[in-house]
Amino acid sequence: MLEILRPTTRGLHHLEKPEKGSWVNIIRPSTEELAQLRESLDIPEEFLTTLQDMEEIPTVELHEKFIFLIIRTPHNNLKVDLEYYTVPIGVFVAKDVVVTICYHENDVVERLSGKLPRPTWRTLLAPMRLASAPHANQSRAHEPV
Repeated sequence: MLEILRPTTRGLHHLEKPEKGSWVNIIRPSTEELAQLRESLDIPEEFLTTLQDMEEIPTVELHEKFIFLIIRTPHNNLKVDLEYYTVPIGVFVAKDVVVTICYHENDVVERLSGKLPRPTWRTLLAPMRLASAPHANQSRAHEPV
């Protein structure tokens, strides 16, 4: 399921296509949705397959076109003895859009896609500013003083 949302002062607004400042949320993605995502954001296949691994550990990686994070979130599984376990969620923070991908239904993303107070959205979308900052500052970090 793919949904495109944009935070406004009145909550979340559903969009047909991603636009600046939007959140693309994909839960249990289809092959077509993954192909569309790879094409639109130029995300390598390996990042998408990594998220299918239930043992994947949290990480943060800086790439030329996006920042890639893997976080683990609780998954409510009432069908087995262990009621909760964690599943990986991929977060891609690009210049104009945030993308979350999870191969499992989960409570956290469902809560995020509900109505949230404005400060929470500012915090959630703040990493987009990092991704849109010029990469020139990174190259200076390695230059001798």
